[in-house]
Formats: sequence, structure tokens, C-alpha cells
Amino acid sequence: MSDVSSISGSDTPALAEISIVANKRASLQRWETQKDELDKARGLLSKLQDSLDAMDDLLLDLSTEGVRLGVTLSDDSALGVTVGSRALMGSHRIEIQQLATPHVLASQTFSADGTELAGLSGRFNIESGGGQGGEVGYDLDAGFTNSQAITRFANAIQDANIGIQATVIRTGTEVRLLLSGKAGGEEGILSSISDSEGEIMSLLGLAGNSAPGKYHQATIQESHDAQFTLDGLQLTSSTNALEEILPGVTMTLRAPTEAPVVLDLAPDEEAIKAKMEELVDVYNGMVDILREATRAGGEDVERGLLRGTAGLSSMTSQLRRALTTNDGSGLDLRDIGLEVDREGRLVWDDPNALAAAIQTGDLTFAPGSALVGFMERLSSAIKPYEGVAGLLNREEDRLSSRITALETRLKESEARLQKREEYLLKQITELQKIAIQIQARQSELQQLGTIS
Repeated sequence: MSDVSSISGSDTPALAEISIVANKRASLQRWETQKDELDKARGLLSKLQDSLDAMDDLLLDLSTEGVRLGVTLSDDSALGVTVGSRALMGSHRIEIQQLATPHVLASQTFSADGTELAGLSGRFNIESGGGQGGEVGYDLDAGFTNSQAITRFANAIQDANIGIQATVIRTGTEVRLLLSGKAGGEEGILSSISDSEGEIMSLLGLAGNSAPGKYHQATIQESHDAQFTLDGLQLTSSTNALEEILPGVTMTLRAPTEAPVVLDLAPDEEAIKAKMEELVDVYNGMVDILREATRAGGEDVERGLLRGTAGLSSMTSQLRRALTTNDGSGLDLRDIGLEVDREGRLVWDDPNALAAAIQTGDLTFAPGSALVGFMERLSSAIKPYEGVAGLLNREEDRLSSRITALETRLKESEARLQKREEYLLKQITELQKIAIQIQARQSELQQLGTIS
């Protein structure tokens, strides 16, 4: 605002108004400070929510056995393995006698630059023993070469998504089409190929029927089931991807074997250690945030921004109780190398204890086990605080509402105050002009008095 040093004492009302405006401006500053503190408090709640979410995810990982199991294979060139949450520890022997192979037919060979297939249109039907297939339409441009026509034709089959694979093979100046099923055995046989409109399948030399032991003359690979033994049990499969033959395990047959492939599913000690270290870090980070946010404050310590928030001050003690209470499962934190210090933080006393206990069989991740029960108990302890209906989210919503109300109040008050300040500035400017005029008049009068 403009300088008011030249306004006389007779302008007391204007000065009083300026004082009022200054006080209101100070009130706005206090509201801004309050909003900033609410924003910081909301940020702390958001960090706590993120910590709880991360901890819940880690506890879920640690209570599902598949995360813990490592895979050891004696020959990964013959067998590929991935494990999921339902995988069980154990050792298995797999012998692969034969891979699953799909039925493959090859068309007649065409000159790539020729035009015999250009301009053709129509529809054809393909059926397989496994119920795959269907009718497909095609429309080949008149200006196409055979290479372009076969490519367009193959794309029509692929785009129809009928479970039949179409492949264009070009060698030098020649081009041909391969058709194959997507499974082995009888269900992978392309049992019937026919033109329903037009004659392209006949021109390609692919029209006709196939059955086990009686394949179409264009067949270049017959359909076979995979044949293998698992722990001495003879099995077959129409695909080389074997899902759930062992619970939670997917095996991919890659090549026939001369000797059994040994598959060991055992706890992955490094994975266990890494997950537990991550859990400790997340938990301790959350405890540190809670301690800072809810501290009582004192002479040299600021009061926590969330001090007095209902239910939040007791969160650390409730989580500590979940960690240290023995519910009859027989599991003690020391069994897995952990302790809780005086501030409620977890301490890694022995990072290798959990992995060692699992490796020796003293602890397992089996459903209902002491270890899983411990993880579930800790997970249950954080449930009231996390999620949409949790305490943290409710408190964050409450703070957001207060912040929104303050922002609205600040905006409206700022607009009113701005108008008042502009009005006062005009008044002060006018008063300054008057003061200048009065001073000039007084100077003139003083000069006249001197002359007289």
C-alpha cells in the first residue's frame, strides 16, 4: 500500500481502517499457516497409508508359499518350470519321450511374383479335431502378386481367431502357405478344409480331410500328443505347456530326454531373506512416521501434526501387540530372527534364522501353520487402518474437507480484502494529494507573512 507518513492526525478514520485491513491480512496468513499444517498432516496420513498397503502386500507374499519356493532343474534345456502361490515343496523326476506336435499342412508352391491368386474372393471352412476352426472370408486385390495374395490370405485366417495358425514361407522366388493347429494329438488334427464359396483352398492344394492314421497328402507333420512320465506315472498331453499337473506349477516340455530331469521345489532362502528385510524396513518406516506424527511435543520439540487423532496414537501399540502376542501357535519373533526394541521398531537379530528354520522343516508356509498364522495375525492388525473404510482414509477425507473449506474461505476473504485495499489505496492517494495541496498553501501563506 502507499506511504501514509504524510497523512495528518485528522485522518484517524482512514488510519483505523488501514489497521483493520492489516489485522485481516494477518488473519489470512494464520489461515494459510493452518492450511499448510493440514496439508502436511494429510501428507503424513498418505505416507502411512502407503506403508500399510506395502506391508499388507508383503505379508500376502510371505503367507503364500509360491513366493518362497525356488526351482532347481537338472536339465533346463529339456524342461522349463515356473511356480505360483499353490506350489508345494518336493522333488520330482520327469522323463520326456515325445513332444506334442501340431498337424501341419503345406500348400503348393507358387512363384512369388506371379499373379494366379490375384483377384480371388470367397469363403472357406476349416475344422479341427478339438473343435477349433470356422468359416473365413477373403478378398484379394486384382493387382496383387502371389506373395501379396498369400500374405493377405494368411492375415485373414489369423484375424479370424479360429485357433488355426497361418504362416507364409518365402524361399527365393517361391512362396507357399503353412496351416497348423495349436495343439497336438487328435484335437490338433485339421480334420476338414473346404471351399464354401470360391476355390482358393483347392488352388492351394489344401482342400480335403484328415484323420488319425489317414492324413491329407499335403501334410508335412502329423499331430502327436506329448508323452512323458512324472515320478514314474505315464502321462500324455495335447500341449507341451503342462499346467496344474503339480499344484501351482507350470512345466514346459522342451525336448525329449535321455535321462530323467530332476525337479526340486524348495524354499528360496535369499527370496525369504529379501522379503523379510523389506517387511522390516516398511514396518520401521511406518513406526517412525507414527512416532513423529503423534509425539506430545515439549519445550524444544514441536507437537506432532496428528497428535490427538482418535485411534492413531494407539496404532503402534496395537501392531506391537500383534507382533509379540503368542496366540497358541507356538511362534515367537525370535524363532524368525526378529525382536522389537523399546521404540516399537523391528530389529533383525538374525536375518538367516527364518530361512534356516524353513529349510530344516521347523517352520513351513503351509496353510494353518504357525508362520502363516503369524503373518495373518499381523495382517489382521493393520486392516482397521487401511483401505477405503479404514481409519487413515477416513481421517484423510476429514482433513481434505477442512482444507477445502479453508481454501474456499481464504479465496473469498482474499477477494473481499483485495477490493477493500484497492478502495483504501484510492482514499490514501486522494488524502496525499490534499496534504500536498495544504502544505503548498501553508508555504504560500508563510511567504506572504514574511513579505508583510
